[in-house]
Amino acid sequence: MEPNATPEIPQTPVIKKDNHWITILAMALFVLAALSLTGFLYYQNQQLKSMLASYQTQTSPTPTATSDPIADWKTYINDKFSFEFKYPEEAGYLYDQLKQIGDNLLLQNFQDKPGRQASTKDFQISLYVSENKGVKLEDYPKLWEKELGTIPTSKLTVGDETAIKGLSGQKAQAVPTVWFIHDNLVYTIQLSTPNSDDKAWFDQILSTFKFLEQ
Repeated sequence: MEPNATPEIPQTPVIKKDNHWITILAMALFVLAALSLTGFLYYQNQQLKSMLASYQTQTSPTPTATSDPIADWKTYINDKFSFEFKYPEEAGYLYDQLKQIGDNLLLQNFQDKPGRQASTKDFQISLYVSENKGVKLEDYPKLWEKELGTIPTSKLTVGDETAIKGLSGQKAQAVPTVWFIHDNLVYTIQLSTPNSDDKAWFDQILSTFKFLEQ
């Protein structure tokens, strides 16, 4: 009889756990986290854009109003013919003889002295008032074409009246001139110094000319 042998105990088979659901859960959590991060970054980006837009609106420079070059000009008033215009303080030499039809006034930035030499710094305008003798407004420049040749003209408005701008003769030279008619009187305004450094004043003065209510 063989010696007693230790009976062989059968091993219990190890059942492997299925971890597939853990992987799925991990992936779901990862996707959720990714979506949350994406949403958060998008929100932060929108907030940043809003802040930048607000900052640019607040820091945008406010446009400054263009200063009026004639705001501080003086005002000339003629009671006889009921009109006024503005002129620069520099042109403070006003020789006013405009008291009746046929008279004139001179406005200039220099004082007349014997032996004084003219220069491009000089500025002078002259204004005449005369009777309208039936000449059409557009024909006034033509009166000078025999002396000056063909004269280019343009229309503008002065004192709410239609005016014509051309050339006329003064002191053996052609000078810019504006004519207009009001109450059957002809107003002739000349820039006596056509080469003046301040010739721009001429048009600016014309832009301020107006007739007063009587």
